[in-house]
Amino acid sequence: MTGKISSIIFFIFTIIFLSCAESGKGYELSAALSSNIFYSKPEQIIQQFEKNSNNCQKNFILAKAYRDKKELKTALLYYVNSCFNKKYNFNIRLFPQPVYSFIESSNEKSIFYNDSIYEIASIFYEYNEHQYVLKFTDLVEKDGSALYRESVLLRSKSLQKLNRLTEAIDELRKISSSYNDSNSQSLINLRFGAVYEAAGDFYKASDSYINVVRADSGAWQNSVAAKRLLYLTTDKKIKIDPLEKSIYFASALYDAKDYDGALLLADTILQDKKSASAETIKLKILTLKDYPKAAAFLKKMEKNTDYDRLLLEHANILWDNGNKYAAVKCYEKLSASSDSKILERILTRLSFFYEERSRPEFIKYMELYIKNFPGETQSGRFVWLIGRYYIKTSNKIKAVEYLTRGIKNYPGNTYSSYCRFWLHKITSKDNKSGITEEMLEDLSADNPDTYHALTLLKNKADKTETSLLLKNYEEAFKSKNTRKMQYCHSLLFIKNGYDNSYYERLKQFDSEITEKYTVIADLIKNPDYSGPFRHLMKKIEIYFYAGDVDSINREIKLIPEDNEEAQKDLALALTVYSQKHKYFNYSTFYGFRLLKLYDLRENLPFIPREFAEALYPYAFSECVNKECKKFNIKPELLLSMMKIESNFNYDSISPAGATGLMQLMPATASGIARELGITKFDLADPCTSIKFGADYIAWLNRYYKGQIEYMVAGYNAGAGNVDKWKAKNTGKDKDIDRFSEFTPFDETRDYIFRAKKYMIQYESIYKIPGK
Repeated sequence: MTGKISSIIFFIFTIIFLSCAESGKGYELSAALSSNIFYSKPEQIIQQFEKNSNNCQKNFILAKAYRDKKELKTALLYYVNSCFNKKYNFNIRLFPQPVYSFIESSNEKSIFYNDSIYEIASIFYEYNEHQYVLKFTDLVEKDGSALYRESVLLRSKSLQKLNRLTEAIDELRKISSSYNDSNSQSLINLRFGAVYEAAGDFYKASDSYINVVRADSGAWQNSVAAKRLLYLTTDKKIKIDPLEKSIYFASALYDAKDYDGALLLADTILQDKKSASAETIKLKILTLKDYPKAAAFLKKMEKNTDYDRLLLEHANILWDNGNKYAAVKCYEKLSASSDSKILERILTRLSFFYEERSRPEFIKYMELYIKNFPGETQSGRFVWLIGRYYIKTSNKIKAVEYLTRGIKNYPGNTYSSYCRFWLHKITSKDNKSGITEEMLEDLSADNPDTYHALTLLKNKADKTETSLLLKNYEEAFKSKNTRKMQYCHSLLFIKNGYDNSYYERLKQFDSEITEKYTVIADLIKNPDYSGPFRHLMKKIEIYFYAGDVDSINREIKLIPEDNEEAQKDLALALTVYSQKHKYFNYSTFYGFRLLKLYDLRENLPFIPREFAEALYPYAFSECVNKECKKFNIKPELLLSMMKIESNFNYDSISPAGATGLMQLMPATASGIARELGITKFDLADPCTSIKFGADYIAWLNRYYKGQIEYMVAGYNAGAGNVDKWKAKNTGKDKDIDRFSEFTPFDETRDYIFRAKKYMIQYESIYKIPGK
């Protein structure tokens, strides 16, 4: 009960404090300050910040920068001076007692108090001042946060160092029942295991490590648990019983890549009793290490009721390790499985395997999928892909059949826009009808978030005067033709963005169309958190003020993925905070997650501006505007490519080594740097990445004479590949739509479509009324 009261008090205090800070009545917090910190390295923070400041936010940020540089004493000084709003002492002796006396003598706590206290305790832990670690962690508020959990774990470590093992166990028990998420359970049980080992209670230690594996929160926790279990079973001769615990041990050994140990244990289990889990572990290891033995083991299991599941496990291991053709043979055996979950997975994989290789077998598997799962979204996609194959192979009759089927059976499916577009394209010479109003109305109503719909709608909007569009809209409104109203409204939005008439039109639509979008927009303006983890939402904003992504992610892990109400609160909070603090990667990620949680399509003409700017942020505006002006490229192009490349994650690194916002390869970046006369550069610096990316885009733009499809394809796949693809295309394949659709690389095809879609959306959102 005490913990709940403390949590409520902390929640109320935080709301009041943040409210005062934002209104200027209390300590002034700066979102502008944090927006810079998200993209700065420790050295930059230390260089640019005022030292010995009477500003707890700056002090906390400086403390973290020094902590990251492992300059612990200086970090300690700034953590001490970030605890309070009005009390500072930069001459304090950095020993435990003076620091503790200073902190204990004031009660005007800053919002960083709990975090600063925890960090002070963790630094003194590194100096082996364990008695003071206990005193400091005792000051951390019991607010149900992941930070409080971490403080208890740290406290248990110091108690263990002091050989006060019973107290360490008691501390862990206090939080074990309160933190039920798998990540917390694995961390707590790792600590339990360490303390029980220190106490010589090896059986309880082994149970704790088994519980780590049971929590199933991550491979590294399982790996640590496996190593400790291996030590206990070999050096301490502990026997793992009963069967269930042995299986978890085998699973942990597998995760730790101790395949010999895992196989030996799985065999031991199977000698005593049948176990589906042990059979799975054994098969997975044999598949990795001894394929003939794996095949023989599977042969013995053919009449087993679990055979399909085991064969799928075997195939997946083969696939993941690059032996795709052997895996496909297994998948083909499973294509008649009576297990619907297995059937859906393998038909999907077989379909894409053959389709990506342009082998007609994919049609058989896609048709099987459509027959068995007609209501799934994937079925609509498969109808389109079959139609696409017949377009490519010039079988017009079959192409029309499948494109028509896609439109009829899956009108709201994303891929029905592809069907509409290409049906018009391949039949327009026959019927000479051109792009009809009816077709555009269907696209704006059924496929508002697709590339083909937006491209055709933009072409229409660009060719039609605003006065005529307004007249058509008024006629549709008077006749209560909602579908045509949507169509005209979409054209006007693409043409004029959020002008004055936009908001007047929104009021005239039926609430069924606009209400849910308005609800989200209102929530973004005035957030209201009602889920069971609402007390954590304000806690998370503290870390936005500090530019502390690691702590944000630590707290997020507490929120269960299967609790929709809590997930809505989280998506809302992170959309709001990210937009406010200009952390663009989370702004767009959680904005789209919010749409999904509210079961809404991305129908931008009905999304109020505040929310649209979260989905499509004008990120790093000063650098973008400067470089776009210098290199004579459109900001919407640069922003669109940045969104595709990294989703505004400035320190993103791809498996191939592409780095930064614009995902440039080191060799490409070095060439650009030489051209620009730059000797030293850091691609993780946002403005550097934008500068280099803009230079490369400008070159591609000149090289391909402004043809957007070639240019963005060149950025993704390299100009050499694009030139080869162009050279192979003759006659009808010179058509730019065919070039885009039948680009050999799936990734590049998707890149072209997304770039053009995002450009239209960016241009609409940030259009200046009257221009």
